[in-house]
Amino acid sequence: MIHYRIFQTKLRSKRQHVAKVNLLGCYNRKALVGLMLELGPSRRVEDLEAMLSLFEKAIIKACAGGYAVHLERFLRFEPVIQGGFESGEDQFTRPRNRLVVRAMPTKGFQENFCEILPQKLPMVTFLPIFHVVEDLATGHKNSTVSRKQVIRLRGERLRGLREEGKANLWFVSVDQPEERTASLKPYSVTDTEILLILPPVKFSRGFFEMCWYRDLSNRVGRSEVLAVLD
Repeated sequence: MIHYRIFQTKLRSKRQHVAKVNLLGCYNRKALVGLMLELGPSRRVEDLEAMLSLFEKAIIKACAGGYAVHLERFLRFEPVIQGGFESGEDQFTRPRNRLVVRAMPTKGFQENFCEILPQKLPMVTFLPIFHVVEDLATGHKNSTVSRKQVIRLRGERLRGLREEGKANLWFVSVDQPEERTASLKPYSVTDTEILLILPPVKFSRGFFEMCWYRDLSNRVGRSEVLAVLD
């Protein structure tokens, strides 16, 4: 089930209401292979992993050779150049210009979602945003957090944690999204800053995430991905 929430934003001095999907998580390669096994149980994990790797290599080879790849009812891949040029005589120059591959769902693929009716969630009075996660033990920002050390989170509209039971804060594993800390109890909360001690988590990469009450479908804030240090 896809859940969404409507919130108010201000664009060009005009207030508008827009919707945002509340993601339940993100499948990595291992999780996607597990889902493929559910759909095709006769396959082997090794075969599916090899197939994904071969698919990736084929796309890279085709796009690096100057080709687009169009997979009907799925995706279109094509190489594009980013960055501007000063004149018609100018040429590709790094780091101003970058060569990247763009992936776009095809019209046929999008038709798979035409009949899905997403479920609306209640509006919230705050939509927290994390700008900076600072590891006070190392001084690193938006890159690492240290186990059993003080972490400072800076952002906007973080006040929901002030009220018991209104919002919750977790540290979540990137590789296994179902693995997360218990609801964290910061020792200092303002509207723009949270101070807490990170528990001795067992995973090596994670992110902070806020949730409206305890409903995981009501996720309203997420930090950058952070490496966990001892």
